Amino acid sequence: MLVFDTGQGLFNYRVADICAHDGHVLLHRAESEDFWNLPGGRPELGEASAAALARAMQKEIGLSVEVGRLM
Repeated sequence: MLVFDTGQGLFNYRVADICAHDGHVLLHRAESEDFWNLPGGRPELGEASAAALARAMQKEIGLSVEVGRLM
């Protein structure tokens, strides 16, 4: 994970996936939270964003995905 204190706050590098199908977008929410997120996660140091997204989707929904264009 790439997390460090900037002196003015905490920098937390996270990647998120916009998974759209038939006009719907995939979101998730932890039971303990009152807000929704795009699925994703925190890349390991040196890990490509696309690889981190594919790993996070495998972990979160149990499916292998093909990461398309990065935005």
